[in-house]
Amino acid sequence: MPCLKIFCFKLILVFCGLLCCANLGMASNEKIKKKPSLYSSYASVLQQYVNDRGLVHYAELAANSKALDQFLDQINQVPKAVYQQWPVDEQVAFWINTYNAIVIKIIVQHYPLQSKGLHALFYPDNSISQIPGVWKEIQFPVMGTPLSLDTIQHDILRKKFNEPRMHMALVNASLGAPRLRNEPYTGSLLHEQLNEQVRRFIKDQSKFGLDFKAKRIYLSLSLKWHGEDFVGKYQTQDKFKKYSRVHQSILICLSKHLGEETIHRLEKEKYSVVYLKYNWTLNQADLRK
Repeated sequence: MPCLKIFCFKLILVFCGLLCCANLGMASNEKIKKKPSLYSSYASVLQQYVNDRGLVHYAELAANSKALDQFLDQINQVPKAVYQQWPVDEQVAFWINTYNAIVIKIIVQHYPLQSKGLHALFYPDNSISQIPGVWKEIQFPVMGTPLSLDTIQHDILRKKFNEPRMHMALVNASLGAPRLRNEPYTGSLLHEQLNEQVRRFIKDQSKFGLDFKAKRIYLSLSLKWHGEDFVGKYQTQDKFKKYSRVHQSILICLSKHLGEETIHRLEKEKYSVVYLKYNWTLNQADLRK
């Protein structure tokens, strides 16, 4: 009889152990599926060194880049198997944050920027384009793989995700780029954040403008560089039919944040599209007093 009781007790313990393991496994899977909690250090960088106009206090950040370095180390430690189980929106947010953080780090590493060689003939002295190899050669490890800025933008974000609004979120440290948010992008807020970026883009006269009298639409040169990305997601035969497929798709994207009267005027008559000169000046904030 005592032996039977001992056997039953052991059986109960085994069953409880299996149940706990199963629960832990489910909890682990749920944790993987939730948004990654790796943006706290990056959030502190953005909150402390990015002002309300999206300009960066690079001099101060260069003197204290510990939190930025911590974030860059964290994105390198993310297991690929974990990343692959994130929702698509979370993956997009991850890459936008990664791109923007690496840009900031590159500026910090080379700050203050100085003109060099032939680049001095084409770009401002304090432009990111003065840094040799900035787009293709300089690499940072992400999930264990060294990646350049061009690889992240063109080979990952543009090729693998159908989200052209990324071009209102990727910030190349220039005044011609979108405004840098002082918060990280997250999967749960991605569409809300990207829509706000589009609205900011429209309100910025250096990136978008309308001249109803001259019948002209002024667009950032970045939309010419990446215009084809909008076609797959926004092209339709029902709106802006007088325009080329690229301009039609861009206008459909932007029109979601324009007034009905403006949309009506753009559809009624064809406006010519003029691309604005891109400003490569560093998006640097004034020194704080």
